[in-house]
Amino acid sequence: MAAGALLYEYLPSPKEGSASPSVSNDALAADAKDDKVPWLTRVIASEMAGKADTWAERNSKHLELAAEVADTKLIFQEAERPKVWRMRNPS
Repeated sequence: MAAGALLYEYLPSPKEGSASPSVSNDALAADAKDDKVPWLTRVIASEMAGKADTWAERNSKHLELAAEVADTKLIFQEAERPKVWRMRNPS
């Protein structure tokens, strides 16, 4: 605990500006090359750069499947048992 408190003063300060990078691939590539960014952020940015079309396709497919599941669930929720005609004296 004490070692962490002492080392905190010597850790690099966070990057100035917004916490999330821009949506463009150029910003991701620039962040991946920047040495001031933590190594994990650089790895994620380099892996995600250039895959915007793939993620857009996956998101649209997920939206389509989620809508289909919602429709199916709605159909099952609206289902009713058939009415049973009960007779007092069937004979």
